[in-house]
Amino acid sequence: MKYEKTQPGNPHRLTVNQHVLPVRCIERFAGSDGCVDVCVANRPNLLRLAPQNGLFRTKRTWDEKAERHFMKRIEDKFQELADKIVNGEVQIVEGSEATTVNLYFALWYHRSRYPRPDDPFVRNMDVTPNDLTKDQREKLEKNGVGYYGPEGMPARFIAGAQLQILTGRMAHHIRDLTWGVVHPLEGEFVMPDIPSHKLLPIDPTTCLAASHPSGHIPRENLREVNAALIAMSCRYYFARDMRAACHGLTRDAVKRAGEKTMAELSALNSQEVTERRVVGRRLAD
Repeated sequence: MKYEKTQPGNPHRLTVNQHVLPVRCIERFAGSDGCVDVCVANRPNLLRLAPQNGLFRTKRTWDEKAERHFMKRIEDKFQELADKIVNGEVQIVEGSEATTVNLYFALWYHRSRYPRPDDPFVRNMDVTPNDLTKDQREKLEKNGVGYYGPEGMPARFIAGAQLQILTGRMAHHIRDLTWGVVHPLEGEFVMPDIPSHKLLPIDPTTCLAASHPSGHIPRENLREVNAALIAMSCRYYFARDMRAACHGLTRDAVKRAGEKTMAELSALNSQEVTERRVVGRRLAD
């Protein structure tokens, strides 16, 4: 994927490496070596990677304003709540805490599905380009101001606006959800690269499940959960210990989970496409 590079030395400290899944969420799954087991699509062997590995990153897909403001607010509140859940301070997530999870789930949902543009610029917008220098343009972005430069408008500005709209819309749609805190009696959860099923693993032995009571689940149910999470993963999924997470899990089980999920999500996917088109038209207007 192409992206617009900053000036040498990045003097305005613009964020280049962006994480679809926050680093803190990956770190909670890390073992004593600080790494996680990663299964990458079309690769036969497991990888052992650090949370800062490039596999987990994208480069300037959304703008600095989105990164530093609305996304950071959502992520910071969620990480504070996640720490409380892992520490046993929160047993069921409801009220304002559910709102925090709903916003984070919606952000991750759309950020993980957002298409990475082949061209970092959008042109032919019937707008006269400005003649600002690269330094001036970077200062504008640092201060949350968009622009149409000599090469066009950076696509990341449109991405940031679309992601904010889509996140808010989905969070409103699921605003009545509460989340149960689920732990396996044995084994561990996997973490997918794309959220689905309104399941949100927090660490190897903690998962939030929408509209589900808090408590412990047996190995059989853990296999069902992990099969569903793996089936909907796109590029990769990871775990602290993949053997512990996938013990007894077969490819057939993952395939069946995928087929079931695709049937259940077909209506939702159609709605998502419609929402993206509406948002795109509004921004164009």
